[in-house]
Amino acid sequence: MKIRLLFVSILLIILSNHILAQEYYNTLEEAFNKKESAEIIHLRDQDLRDNKIWDQIHQFKNLKELYLTNCQIDEIPNKIGKLERLNSLAFHNVKIKAIPKSIGNLNSLEYLYLGHCDLGQIEFPNNLSQLNQLEILALEHNDLTYFPEFIFSLSRLKQLFLGYNQLDSIPSSINRLSNLNELDLTHNRISQYPESLTGLGALKILNLVDNELESLPNCVGDLKNLESLLLNDNRLKNLPASLANSKNLENLGLSHNQFKNISSVLFKLQSIKYLSIDHNELVHYPDSMSLLRRIKNLDLSNNNFDHIPLAIGSYQDLWYLNLDSNRINLLSDTLFNCTTLTYLSLAGNEISYLPAEIGSLRHLSKIDLEENQLTDLPGSLILLPDLNEINVMGNQIDCWQLDKKRGKLYNERHMGSYHWPRIRCYKYKETPR
Repeated sequence: MKIRLLFVSILLIILSNHILAQEYYNTLEEAFNKKESAEIIHLRDQDLRDNKIWDQIHQFKNLKELYLTNCQIDEIPNKIGKLERLNSLAFHNVKIKAIPKSIGNLNSLEYLYLGHCDLGQIEFPNNLSQLNQLEILALEHNDLTYFPEFIFSLSRLKQLFLGYNQLDSIPSSINRLSNLNELDLTHNRISQYPESLTGLGALKILNLVDNELESLPNCVGDLKNLESLLLNDNRLKNLPASLANSKNLENLGLSHNQFKNISSVLFKLQSIKYLSIDHNELVHYPDSMSLLRRIKNLDLSNNNFDHIPLAIGSYQDLWYLNLDSNRINLLSDTLFNCTTLTYLSLAGNEISYLPAEIGSLRHLSKIDLEENQLTDLPGSLILLPDLNEINVMGNQIDCWQLDKKRGKLYNERHMGSYHWPRIRCYKYKETPR
């Protein structure tokens, strides 16, 4: 979840609704032959410098979608503003020297992507504020040091992506974007969470991953419609009590921070389904966390737990559990209550024995036990019907003997070898004679 391929994901969504049903063109020359009817042009890895058709892009009167990826251009033609039906415009990894004012005349434009375009020194025309139909704006990977002023006049804007820039603050004018439901500011240098964000009453997704936040103000709880709050890779040590007001919060990312204790507010977030608190300094997971009955995905890896927390046994919908790189040496019975688990990772612990009760995890598809102290695996694990992969690399298991054991178990039950899970292990200690 750390690096978001925004351009690809949004592009695929848009293309899935249009390209499958309509003809599109991947060269200007091909499109020009049908310039009166062409609606979709997607250009990749092309040199458009001195291209006369590019300079006449305005002649595509019915063009609705224009995408340039890894292309070379001298400039964006000023006449692009005459494309009255254009609703999607994307420049990905295209070096842009200037943004023509005429883009502000694209009254049908709903989606604008300018990513990896070296816009750090570019002046954004004020009349871009006239894009009153714009709903999605992405200006990622551009070394921007400020919020372009035109953004705050885009009253219909629903999604704003400004990740991977050099922003160190969020202007108070952000609260003018009353329809915004997703704000992505990942990988910037923001150190203060501004109270002005409370004005974004429609906000559902807030991504502040990889910034410089050391604390959160009480106003963070004012975002009543928030469903996803991503705060990974900051410097947080605790959470404000007001976060409990976020009754709709389902996804909370707190990994790679400086938490030494589980904040008491967490057990009040009973809508949480996805919780990551990995790469912190936790030693205790309180029993009160058992109240989070809706959790499906839990990551507690790279902490200092010496046992599997008792609260985990209450998570009846849990399908993903990661406890890598802790100090766990024993599997407690509470784990075996998680009968919906499909993925379990316990790599990098101190486990020397697996009880037969692990076979109660009947839906397990993959289990990672790498770098523990195991010498054998119980038959109840090997015979799990949905198990596809067991990773026991870095243990003390004799892989040849394990294969023999597996074969015997399957023969006794008349099960074909096609049922066998893949076991990742070191090379056999020796080849039998």
